[in-house]
Amino acid sequence: MSPTSLSQAPGGDATPSTSNAGLTRQLTRSTSTNSNLSSVIPLLSRRDSRLAKFWYRMERFFSEHGRLAQIILLILAGAVQVVIFGMFYSTVWRYEDSVDPRDPERVSALIEGFWAAWTFMSDGGSHAKTFHAEQRIVGAIITVSGIIYTSSVIAFIVDVVRERMDSMRVGKSQVHETGHIVILYWSDVIVPLIYELCIARQHLGGGVIVVLAREPVEVMSTELATQLPSHARFGTKIVCRSGNPILLNDLIKVSADKARAVIILAGALSSDESDSMTLRCIFSLNSMGYKVHGHVVAQVRDVDNEPLLRLVGSSQVETLVSHDVLGRLMLMSVRQLGLSQLYQTMLGFEGNEFYMKHWPELNNVPYSELLSRFPDAIPIGVASQGHLVLNPEADYIMQDGDELIVIAEDESSYKPEIPVCIEGGSPPEAKHRPETAEKILICGWRRDIRDMLKLLDIVLTHRSEVHMMTHCVPVDRRNAMLLDEGLDVCQLRNITLVHHEGNTSVRRKLEQLPLETYSSCIIFADQTFEEDSMRADSHSLATLVLIRDIQATRIRRRGKRMSGLLKARETACPISCEVLDSRTQLTIMEQDQLRVLSNFVQSNQLVAKMLAMIGQERSVKVVMDELLGARGSSLRIVPAYAYVYQGERVSFWTLAKRVASHRATLIGYQDRSVHRHTILNPPDKNDKRNWGNHDLAIIDNEKQKQRDGEQHPIRPSTKSQDAPRAVAAVSSPSDGHRPAFVMENSVRQLLSFDKTVVDHDGSGSYGVRSPTTSAHGAIDAGEADSIPLETQENLVEQSLSSVADIVLRHCTIMGEAKRKEFGTNLSQLAAAVSQEAELRDERQVYSPSSSPVRSRVSRATSRSP
Repeated sequence: MSPTSLSQAPGGDATPSTSNAGLTRQLTRSTSTNSNLSSVIPLLSRRDSRLAKFWYRMERFFSEHGRLAQIILLILAGAVQVVIFGMFYSTVWRYEDSVDPRDPERVSALIEGFWAAWTFMSDGGSHAKTFHAEQRIVGAIITVSGIIYTSSVIAFIVDVVRERMDSMRVGKSQVHETGHIVILYWSDVIVPLIYELCIARQHLGGGVIVVLAREPVEVMSTELATQLPSHARFGTKIVCRSGNPILLNDLIKVSADKARAVIILAGALSSDESDSMTLRCIFSLNSMGYKVHGHVVAQVRDVDNEPLLRLVGSSQVETLVSHDVLGRLMLMSVRQLGLSQLYQTMLGFEGNEFYMKHWPELNNVPYSELLSRFPDAIPIGVASQGHLVLNPEADYIMQDGDELIVIAEDESSYKPEIPVCIEGGSPPEAKHRPETAEKILICGWRRDIRDMLKLLDIVLTHRSEVHMMTHCVPVDRRNAMLLDEGLDVCQLRNITLVHHEGNTSVRRKLEQLPLETYSSCIIFADQTFEEDSMRADSHSLATLVLIRDIQATRIRRRGKRMSGLLKARETACPISCEVLDSRTQLTIMEQDQLRVLSNFVQSNQLVAKMLAMIGQERSVKVVMDELLGARGSSLRIVPAYAYVYQGERVSFWTLAKRVASHRATLIGYQDRSVHRHTILNPPDKNDKRNWGNHDLAIIDNEKQKQRDGEQHPIRPSTKSQDAPRAVAAVSSPSDGHRPAFVMENSVRQLLSFDKTVVDHDGSGSYGVRSPTTSAHGAIDAGEADSIPLETQENLVEQSLSSVADIVLRHCTIMGEAKRKEFGTNLSQLAAAVSQEAELRDERQVYSPSSSPVRSRVSRATSRSP
């Protein structure tokens, strides 16, 4: 729009047209003034001075050639001064026959002038020996010039030394090491990782660990000195270098090609960004131009990115999907008390670890006889021709080239000996424990929650429930996110998902959950706080304390005597809590009351132990994949009474013989105290003891059995086979809303299907709820009477409206055949609503006759055949 198209508003200020016109006049006046000034004062062209050009060229020359140019310039400047001042001083120089013993004919005035000029420049006090006035004047001039020149040389030397010291301080020099370990990137895992590597090299007197990260060297050195003092390094030297791990020059600077292992840590970024940086590091290592002698261990944050990293790295790279492994470990440990302590004891280099070695004297020996040949180790499997088998058949014959996998204290602490006769005896008759449905609560949301749910669907029995509560992912988006990540909730066969909305660190949100009904609880570090480990730990600990306090309060109300949170743990469900920061773990270990509330899993410490073991010995990766992977053998904690009679005293070897008869391997035991002290590969294997207060740590093929059972799952009835396996947006109502919820839930249970299809949030996400497994129970009349009249009226209206919506949606989603079967149930549903309304009328609480809900239910009923 042009300025002339606008006019002044009636009764108001000037419109934009007036303002634009005034601005145009000002610009025109300014332009005319400038033109008049330019006609009076001629414009001058800018010219640079010769001195400015000279210094510019000198600066460019120094920047292009560096220190070498400065050294050459200083030498030339000194030589020119000596020549000029020497020639000048030679004119005033005189031969002193009284002090000079040389022959006057052999003395050159020019040479003496050069020498005098040099001595005057280098030593300002040497011109004091002159006696003639002209000599003193020239000497003073030379001395002043010499002082300036000497100061320049000293300043140059100081600058070079300071630059070199700063370079050494910030870690810019080349690392000249061979057979060392290089760690790329800085994260919360690095301190426990370096500690584990120091322990691994302790028997060799220490080693060299080089850290390359973007953090300044001062920050890294200070952090390591604080958390890992010199006495905890066991002779290992730690070298820090600041740089970018994806740049070739920085990788060459730390001699990554000569390292025995390169460990790439996941950065403190999102999972995709961190894995992409890891991928670029692998590309850079492959593009160094030098042969990489060691192997590469890469920490992966997203399991979907692992195939790409393995493809790029080929056979030189070992990957560890830490998030996925830890999630499976937490799921298994919460269902088996003491399992996390077993993994923490088995992983790392403190105590016993895995060793793999070929013994020629064991060729043609059956595997069943190997147990009695190693008093200081425990055989657990065989590696043959690149394939690893844990718990092989008892009649397997050791072949030439087979490597025996054992658990031992040190590589030199065991060797095969003469076999010992072991009497196993007859174990007790195995008691079949019936499988029952479980109800598990998961607090928090992880990136790999899809894999966790798949694993739970395999290990849990039919009709089990998994309740999930978090505030970082809305309820109406969770099923879509799971589907986008590759999990269709309709394909879950054994579990039902129940989603809850709310922050788990808020008490009023947790009080809406039926905490006393859960069989176990898992508290994950929520992905909202993933980049801040201390904040994530604070959130997890707050959730843990609140859950235990609510459980203790509810148990106290039921009449059981309790003494605080400690008794709540004994009577309530087991809880597994994830902890990220090692400093939080130290705080927990110092607090006895906090330590016994839950089974804490220190994620970063376990990841550090696994990375250190793979970095130290690459062959351990296959053993860890077998034990920690989704398939293969698994670690289990079983009670000792499964293999020992009551009051029977037997040795560890006898127990190992009985366990081996069930194709399993006994590797240690735990006491049943609060701390679950674990002992692997006990030294006193032949001593008899009472095992009544101990649990056994075994390796068996339980996961293989579960995988075989996955092919023939227990399917639900055909009536509910096509129904989705998730309940969307279900939250236990607070006490003030329980009547409306119970009324709605009771009407749902009238449906005669094996599973009731309901839409809980009105978003089209239909869920499945077994009518026999209500999570919220019933409410008695006394509790309803305590609710005010107005509140009851609102609750009844909400309840009847919700019931009517369910009826209408049932008629919408069902086909003609389903409606015929559903007709009778709709009539029962309408009768139930009317009966509920009449009860409210008799109690003079609410009269639904005038409510539009009755017409909505009638309309839904009329749509059925």
